Amino acid sequence: MTKVVPCDPEHPPAWAGRLAGYVLDRTVSFFAGFDVVLDEGAEEAMSSSKRPFVVGFEPHSTLPMAAVLAFARFSPLTQNLPPGLRGARLLASNACFSTPLVRHAWSWLGFAPASRKTMARLLTAGTLDGRQQKKKHGGAATTKGENDENNNENNSSSSSSSGVSVVLCPGGIREILHLNKDSETIFLRSRRGFVRQALRAGAPLVPAFAFGQTGAFDWFPVLPSPPIPQSLVSLLCRSVGFAPLWIHNGWLVPFPKRSAAMTLMIGRPLEFTPKKSVSSSSAATTEEGEGEEGEGEASTSSATTTTLELAGSGKKTTRASGGKTWGLRSRILISASSTLSSSSSSSSSSSSSSSEAAEATEAASAGDKNGESSSVPAFDDEDVDRYLGEFVDEMRSLYKRHAPALGCADVPLTIL
Repeated sequence: MTKVVPCDPEHPPAWAGRLAGYVLDRTVSFFAGFDVVLDEGAEEAMSSSKRPFVVGFEPHSTLPMAAVLAFARFSPLTQNLPPGLRGARLLASNACFSTPLVRHAWSWLGFAPASRKTMARLLTAGTLDGRQQKKKHGGAATTKGENDENNNENNSSSSSSSGVSVVLCPGGIREILHLNKDSETIFLRSRRGFVRQALRAGAPLVPAFAFGQTGAFDWFPVLPSPPIPQSLVSLLCRSVGFAPLWIHNGWLVPFPKRSAAMTLMIGRPLEFTPKKSVSSSSAATTEEGEGEEGEGEASTSSATTTTLELAGSGKKTTRASGGKTWGLRSRILISASSTLSSSSSSSSSSSSSSSEAAEATEAASAGDKNGESSSVPAFDDEDVDRYLGEFVDEMRSLYKRHAPALGCADVPLTIL
């Protein structure tokens, strides 16, 4: 199939882009409502940061449709996202890229295989092969002054960050096995891989929760457990890369429910500094003396409480608890919460492994090959657990603060 129709994830054909844009636009209009909402302070923090982000999307549900509609390439909503999330790449199961036709569609939409190497390359270089691409400016001919200006823009952008943000569902296939129609269940507490990659790349974690996505489909298991042991079903799902579920709209037809209304809530990026990085940076500052100014991480500005506001306009609106919001379909909103709860960090002591140091060295050498002066921050397993604990707490806080206004107050959240 790839010989007849080339599958280039970086340069999809023009007809594929037009077709994908039409399908995504019609899909957004298919549902009763679909909104992408930014939590208070999220837009300011993402606009001021030049680094890529790692968006942890939850829940996976039967299909992560909200992530596709909001972040996929050619989606009509991507141009209204914060600058740090535009052009983000979605990470999907490796099985999707070994299936005919699905591989082409997912690659053209900006999906990438969910692996450590792929994630590291995207966060550092912005491409799947690890090679940096120069930005192309429009226009057939430019003057010398315009060329100098374009070169300065390219140099500044490449020096600040040449990687792209990634969006993934940490629970993955294993989370689908814990689906429950009476609650939202996410599999997150033991998923440390994406946290390690974020620390290596210096990319802040961003929580995102899709309210109402689980109710877009009905389902029943093809391999019920019992009588089949759940351990055997889990092993089969992880080996194949797909979950044995039949999804339908209530009439056994494999389409979503037209009455479903989804809201993707994107939280604020979480800044985290490992203990080893703090100690090493303080020691280096002492040796250098008082003459130099150290470059610290950008401080997060305190957010101000606002009302629900359409991004890019001065129009204001309100959202009634438990009710539908009409006229806000396919809009990007800025959300304001009445209460702000700071996420508490949960730390658990554990020894650092030698394999992590080897992977960090490999990532550093890969960055040097790309022509970048990559500096891998020093961290251990305790830092990973602390950062994961903060992410779990922020995800829970994001759900509790916005569930009543979105009509999900009666749906409990379970974090496994």
